[in-house]
Amino acid sequence: CRVRIQGDLSEEFETTAGLRQGDALACLLFNIALERVVRLAGLSSRGNIFYKSTQLLAYADDINLMARTVRSLEEAFESLSQAAAEMGLQINMDKTKYMVSGPTPSSRLPDAITLGCSTFQRVEMFTYLGSTVHMANDSVVEINKRLLSANRCYFGLLPLFRSRTLSRKSKLTIYKTLLRPVQVYGAETWVMTKQSENRIRAFERKILRRILGPVCDHGSWRRRTNEEVYQQYDDIDVVHFAKLGRLRWAGHVARLPDDDPAKKLFEAQPFGSRGRGRPKQRWVDNVEEDVARTGCRDWRNTARDRVKWKAVLKEAKAHPGL
Repeated sequence: CRVRIQGDLSEEFETTAGLRQGDALACLLFNIALERVVRLAGLSSRGNIFYKSTQLLAYADDINLMARTVRSLEEAFESLSQAAAEMGLQINMDKTKYMVSGPTPSSRLPDAITLGCSTFQRVEMFTYLGSTVHMANDSVVEINKRLLSANRCYFGLLPLFRSRTLSRKSKLTIYKTLLRPVQVYGAETWVMTKQSENRIRAFERKILRRILGPVCDHGSWRRRTNEEVYQQYDDIDVVHFAKLGRLRWAGHVARLPDDDPAKKLFEAQPFGSRGRGRPKQRWVDNVEEDVARTGCRDWRNTARDRVKWKAVLKEAKAHPGL
């Protein structure tokens, strides 16, 4: 390899030692190697699954390979596996799972799938980049997982919340900076129902009651009511905070180039018809419902203007009914 020094390349030299764990160059070099693997495999990351047979999503060493048919999936997997072998990389078969998403009843699906010489177990959900992806595209599963993770974080921070040496302001800062991000991680993509919102708010009130403590009423101590909790908190609740993040993300998606995969997926129209009964709420339904409360019309065009969209977010933050 060579090293660039003040614009000039040095003489070639041989490297005999690899990078140590934690080296700053490790991530960069691995991404370069993985990009080479994807190109050798002939798998394009552009476009989306609505308009082609396979779709590749990759972030660091987390790869998600989607396909419309088993045959397309097998061809893409074999190409990826062979290209990885040429670069000295190997797919971890133990950590690789497969999931089927769609209207097909789960009882008709095989419990395992064989691709080449490898067999993978079918799962109903898996974790990708910290978020749970469910076969029915149900956000409730991810919300429940977030609440469990936040509850573990809460018990880890409980000695600080019980401390008599820390001020109430410091405890609230700890909650907002350390605990709330765990609770609403990935909330920009959630589809929240009233039941989910109530559960999320109930968990926040439990923490705030611990921080604020009881109140003395006519000589006896009692727990604070919900109204008293938020009066003392004097900030937007966690659901309001999550909805603001979702609106902010919607603005980013609206401003993406038209050829961006996320933008194409956002504007794509799935084939087929929706099932009987009340249709399930979609992400865009939540966004349009929140934007309507601010009085904004034609939010997609408004979001293309960053300054105007910031004004909408400011209005949404101050809106008590969001």
